[in-house]
Amino acid sequence: MKPIPFLSEEEIQKLQEAEANSSKEQKKTAEQIEAIYTSGQNILVSASAGSGKTFVMAERILDQLARGVEISQLFISTFTVKAATELKERLEKKSANKSKKAMTLSSNNTWVASWQTYPTLPSEPWTLSHKNSLVNMAI
Repeated sequence: MKPIPFLSEEEIQKLQEAEANSSKEQKKTAEQIEAIYTSGQNILVSASAGSGKTFVMAERILDQLARGVEISQLFISTFTVKAATELKERLEKKSANKSKKAMTLSSNNTWVASWQTYPTLPSEPWTLSHKNSLVNMAI
């Protein structure tokens, strides 16, 4: 599959303007559009409950896949099993290739279990060694 180029800043801005001027009842915010289509960067989606985080993650993943990025090249993380399950369900529902190639998003139990070995209390600050070790496990 030939990769599809990612959107430029100007193209993202045009999408934001088109969405703002559309007659849709439920519109994507400018921030959601930027998070979905920005390329070449890692993103952190952080917002209050019900604000569309899972929607943004699902749309971004689907956009990346449509542009030729392999699912194995993406690092996708949520803070809860419930959020991960909801994300997986949305991806399966929206995936055009669902019947051809089932997407599998699974927990790496070893990696998840390793989180328990890191300090979580404010009295035990993370050191650079802790952070580097966690990054190495994720890679």
